[in-house]
Amino acid sequence: MNVNIALTLDGLVRALRRKAHELADEAELHRPESRDADRAKEERNDRSQR
Repeated sequence: MNVNIALTLDGLVRALRRKAHELADEAELHRPESRDADRAKEERNDRSQR
């Protein structure tokens, strides 16, 4: 395998791996709240409306 091709392939793999990590981090930051958190939020809203 040509050295230039190997370096290019290595760069591509690194870039794809970095992008995959960025997407996973972004998804983790913006995931919906759990049902327990939703229930607690509804209870707070109910109490504040009384």
